[in-house]
Amino acid sequence: MSNVVASGGLGGEVFVWDLESMESMAINDSGTLLVSGGTEKVVLVWDPRTGSKTMKLRGHTDNIRALLLDSTGRFCLSGSSDSMIRLWDLGQQRCVHSYAVHTDSVWALASTPTFSHVYSGGRDLSSILLCTKEHPILQLALHDDGIWVATTDSSVHRWPAEGRNPQKVFQRGGSFLAGYLSFSRARASLEGSIPVPVHKEPCYTIPGTPGIVQHEILNNRRQVLTKDTAGSVKLWEITRGVVVEDYGQVSFDEKKEELFEMVSIPAWFTVDTRLGNLSVHLDTPQYFSVEMYSADLGIIGKPKDDKVNLARETLKGLLAHWLTKRKQRFGSQSVANGEVSSGKGISARSISHSRMEVDGNAENDSMEVHGERK
Repeated sequence: MSNVVASGGLGGEVFVWDLESMESMAINDSGTLLVSGGTEKVVLVWDPRTGSKTMKLRGHTDNIRALLLDSTGRFCLSGSSDSMIRLWDLGQQRCVHSYAVHTDSVWALASTPTFSHVYSGGRDLSSILLCTKEHPILQLALHDDGIWVATTDSSVHRWPAEGRNPQKVFQRGGSFLAGYLSFSRARASLEGSIPVPVHKEPCYTIPGTPGIVQHEILNNRRQVLTKDTAGSVKLWEITRGVVVEDYGQVSFDEKKEELFEMVSIPAWFTVDTRLGNLSVHLDTPQYFSVEMYSADLGIIGKPKDDKVNLARETLKGLLAHWLTKRKQRFGSQSVANGEVSSGKGISARSISHSRMEVDGNAENDSMEVHGERK
């Protein structure tokens, strides 16, 4: 994936953006002030109306991962991989307070509009003073009397935060209010004791499915073996877009050796699991030139010596669920022989998108296919 993006508009100008160096951004309510941070270890302040950089704030010693602006646009909070949270006065162009309340990277910040109370989370698995999680915290969002917490796990949790009266949190004991301590005392308090979380369990959870972290394309070039964050190993049939075997928590390498076949089939797709799901990219121009016998694919109702194009079979499998729904909605006359009939207001373009998704089974396993439109 490229980290450079080019944009152009009616003004006849083309801009090139480097996304790799930017990891966080925030803008004030009126849209007159924007702050950004990243691998340069500085907070950059911009005027989005002119696109000009107005100031550069130095103080962090590592990547800046989270930024917040207060409702007035005067104060800015920054969280960094150096484990520090800093409060900046943009009018004075300097850091007015440093908070040493984390032992590792700060990845997420949330606050009340006036910055009266701030919540933070990060790689050290804790949202200080409030709760702890077994996965690094990626994002925080205050809403009413709760705070939503997203981690590297796929589930999202809502914790009580007394959003309208956050001071209640600090009246329950087992925590300290970092904003009332000096830098040295805050660090000493953190390192000299183990803070007790105010809450042990979330009040609400939106469950997610385990993300895929490992994969291997098998030699038959139509199946992919995957392993997810729960340790479950599954076998995917690419031509149908479904999981055909769930082996449970077994050795990925041993299962890969067990499924090895002495066959030689040209590569016609690649697989990407960086987003936690199985994303299949059809390789041009060879993806419509690879064929297999119907007997090897287990297709019922066709002669065993019939050759089947794998890419075409994959697209049919991905659209099977959609076609079934169209049949139920418009009747059997709307769809015939796997193709959309005319006269029902369904254009060919509606089934030619370069990106399609299909539910694999009841566990919400999903696969995406990407190709080039001809």
